[in-house]
Amino acid sequence: MSNNFEDQNASSTQSKATNDRLDIDTQTQNVGRDRSTSDAYFPPTVPPSSPLGAAAVPFALPAPFTGEGDTSFSRSIDAVLATQTEREVAEENRKTAALSKRASNVLKLTQEKQNLEQELKAMADRLEEIERRAQELKARGDNGTPPDQATPLPTPPVDS
Repeated sequence: MSNNFEDQNASSTQSKATNDRLDIDTQTQNVGRDRSTSDAYFPPTVPPSSPLGAAAVPFALPAPFTGEGDTSFSRSIDAVLATQTEREVAEENRKTAALSKRASNVLKLTQEKQNLEQELKAMADRLEEIERRAQELKARGDNGTPPDQATPLPTPPVDS
């Protein structure tokens, strides 16, 4: 029986040693991690033997990229291009408004020119009609028909 007791005692000692190694391994794997959540990441601290020292670190390294969040390079480029596009659209809208105003002014002036040309043509037609009547009246006067049937005004008496 003593042999069984020694076997049990030796096996319990071996299992204790194995358990102790597991605890040590588990503890070394959790360095830099929060023990309450296994996914949290804490950057390692600067050892005091570092030439920079613990207080001289000017920045903290970010957590490793997990694929979440808006850290994609292409998305940031798209945002920059969208901002430039908004500026370009605003500039283009301003230019379009100025061109639209000019086009409106040109259209008004074109319509006014057309109206003036129509008035000029109407005046020229009336002038031609008046000249034609004057020539007809002159032609009638040459043929012996008096241009006007009105009686001539008497001439005043001359004193001698």
